Amino acid sequence: MIQFDELKPVNLSAAKPSIAFSAANPKFLTTFPDGSDQLWSANIKACRHGVQCDVFEGVLFVESNDATFIYGIEFEDGYPKGLKPELAAKQQAFIQFLRDENAKDDEVLGWTALVFTGHEYASEGKATAAYLAVRDKALNMGIGYRNADGKYELVGIDPAEGWLESARSIVPFDELGKD
Repeated sequence: MIQFDELKPVNLSAAKPSIAFSAANPKFLTTFPDGSDQLWSANIKACRHGVQCDVFEGVLFVESNDATFIYGIEFEDGYPKGLKPELAAKQQAFIQFLRDENAKDDEVLGWTALVFTGHEYASEGKATAAYLAVRDKALNMGIGYRNADGKYELVGIDPAEGWLESARSIVPFDELGKD
């Protein structure tokens, strides 16, 4: 039988999430015509295992009352209506990147992914939480994803359920990926 003192210690502070997100340079852009929703942009860095990093500049976020979401996530195709085509395509590409990252994680985890609440939208949640962390806001997160039945769902997530705390624990934007 293995004895406890024979086990090698694990340095949990060196453990890295499968993909980490950090945000920088949040900028207020405009208020929507109805006067209550605000459009913001921020740069988002995504690093998988601290090795492969992608930087997305000027990702658009909407702050609406007590919630925030990646602009376009509310549409199944990720293409935000009412934007210039080049901006809408850029947002759509970012959202597709997030969805592809979820698919990678689910493929690696297999059936064990079902153990993790939110595995279907983990990348969307992490990216949104990174934005909230840099804005120092605790707004609800709006997430759009395809559920196990293939139906597109929009959900609201309280960032206090660990999302915001996790985002705040990630190294700052300029340090992420410099291992």
